[in-house]
Amino acid sequence: MDYKNIILLAGEWETTPIVYNFLKENFQLNKIIIEKPVSRKEFLKKRIKKLGLFEVGGQILFQLLIGNPLAKTSQKRIKEIIRQYNLSQVQIPEQHTLHVTSVNSSKSLQELQQIIPDLIIV
Repeated sequence: MDYKNIILLAGEWETTPIVYNFLKENFQLNKIIIEKPVSRKEFLKKRIKKLGLFEVGGQILFQLLIGNPLAKTSQKRIKEIIRQYNLSQVQIPEQHTLHVTSVNSSKSLQELQQIIPDLIIV
């Protein structure tokens, strides 16, 4: 299938420019919609309300004991992969970017309805 209109829905992560640049080189990427991060406090409050304090406490403990150390020790391998596959970390041009508070916002949905994408990559 030939995708003419591809949209990337992403967050403000270190890997977002890598994904954007790869897609731009290999496909016809129309636009990127970037969701601004929610504050940790707000995120945790919503998560606790949805899942409960005990469940979220376990997730926080996992992040502290496993997630953070793993992220630190994997930096060398991440750099090797970027070098091995010649991945670009060049920042995304602003003219191709729409910043939204949520990918579910009316602004984001209006943009998607206007473009009518063939494919949305999240």
